[in-house]
Amino acid sequence: MMFCMTTDKASAKRATLAIDDDTFAAAEHAKHTKRTKRNGVPLLLYRPGVAAVTLALVNQLRDEQV
Repeated sequence: MMFCMTTDKASAKRATLAIDDDTFAAAEHAKHTKRTKRNGVPLLLYRPGVAAVTLALVNQLRDEQV
């Protein structure tokens, strides 16, 4: 997908970008996704019907690996 952007008509600066369709679709999706941060760290999106990861679950999975 090709884009041509003009930043200022007076100076006529242009930038042409060649962006893969998958990359563009991902960027469009991200643009419409609510971003939330805690202490500067992006939080993962909540999906209904998916179990939350708790400290107990993390500990259980860690203990199973040992």
